[in-house]
Amino acid sequence: MSTGPAAEERAAASSTPRWLAPAVLLLGLVVRVPLILAWPAVFGGDSVVRLARSNELFLGYWLPLPQALVMLCRGLHPDPLWTRLAFALIGSLAAAALARAVGAASGPVAGAAAGAFLALHPMWAYYSLVPYQEGPTALFLLLGAEALVRRRPGRAALWLGLACGCRYEAWIAAFLAALAHWRSPRRALSFLVAPALWIALHLGLGPAGSYVLDLDPAAARLHRVAYLFTKLREYSGLPFLALAAAGLVVAALRRDRRWGWGALFVGAVVIVTVLAGHEFPPGSGQVSERMDHLPAAAACAAAGLALGALVGAVRGRARPAAAALAVLVIAGVGWKWNAQLRAQVRTANDDPALRLAWQVATLARGQLGRGEHLAVAGLPIPDDAVEAYVRKVAAGHGQVERALAIARAWSGHSPDLDRVAANLARPAGTAVRAGTAEAALLAVFDDAPQPPPCGTVLARYTSGARGVTVCRPPR
Repeated sequence: MSTGPAAEERAAASSTPRWLAPAVLLLGLVVRVPLILAWPAVFGGDSVVRLARSNELFLGYWLPLPQALVMLCRGLHPDPLWTRLAFALIGSLAAAALARAVGAASGPVAGAAAGAFLALHPMWAYYSLVPYQEGPTALFLLLGAEALVRRRPGRAALWLGLACGCRYEAWIAAFLAALAHWRSPRRALSFLVAPALWIALHLGLGPAGSYVLDLDPAAARLHRVAYLFTKLREYSGLPFLALAAAGLVVAALRRDRRWGWGALFVGAVVIVTVLAGHEFPPGSGQVSERMDHLPAAAACAAAGLALGALVGAVRGRARPAAAALAVLVIAGVGWKWNAQLRAQVRTANDDPALRLAWQVATLARGQLGRGEHLAVAGLPIPDDAVEAYVRKVAAGHGQVERALAIARAWSGHSPDLDRVAANLARPAGTAVRAGTAEAALLAVFDDAPQPPPCGTVLARYTSGARGVTVCRPPR
């Protein structure tokens, strides 16, 4: 009987049924697509900026691959619905990729459970309903992880290289993969090509005037650990985290180095987040809850391993009952998560600023002719947010003069304009800042400083304490 890497690869491949990834993919789409169709408004911060500026590839310090996907989707059709569906598909594919990676390492039952958990997890589902970069990053990371498990380093280097074009956390994975292949320098260096090219392009971690690591001494550090755990508990629930902890015990008892490398990666990401993650909101000392996306995915993998170990430990006639119990656990957790997800999406869409932007964009869609513009006068970015940006660039020893130039360019820019542009089913550049271009329509928010005069009023919308008037510009 043959032994060695080739035999291990064949055994891993044969243990992963062909239906596994498509089934998990379908589950992810069933969770996501109805929510997008029911609540078509684009929510979020980064996601709004990506859609509003979908004619630009390089946005600040962001790595370009997710924005390239947004540009491609909006180039094919400007309606943001299609971009959202594409990212929902990517998020569902990430769950399928986790199922394959865990299945290759620990068997099909563990893989199916892990993939199902990620397809249903409310944090992952919520942030894949709009174009955030976490979905593409996870998809490529997990495809790379599966390739590493199956001992295909060339393919792994390709997938991890693509992940390195999405989020900086993937650079840690690339470094660890290179470290694992240190005996073959050429192979090890293949994992570092993408980060090296980006650094060479910008002569640093990011473009001049931006900052990748938040080294501001005013930003709090250690209590971020408690914050990240609290958010993970809020999204996941303690029973699920207990199941994930059981999976970590299983991995430790098996002494499987593949799980050890994964734990090392997630631990390194958390450490970097605590020490140098971007403070959000500015002045809070915290980080974005989205920084929990990798710990949440790791928890799904560990929980899947726990269920796989449970089913695998049972023999004979009792095994179908153990499998049924595992299915009931997934269904029960998923039912609770789905209700939580729907409530979160509903809350996001109840934001007065988003409701007004959606109403303006919907009206403009039917009023604008080809090539016509919608001018927006809204509440500008607060001065303290602009000042905080410059301060953080200085703290990271970045190019302050360039940061000041960027800040001056953004002075007076309104997030209301971004929200309208992101939700407008027209090509990028259709919605413009009031006073910068001739426009066929004008949207004036009540709290806009020095609002321009209106001509014929077409509609008046209010939500909460805010309001907006849509009109024809005076002639």
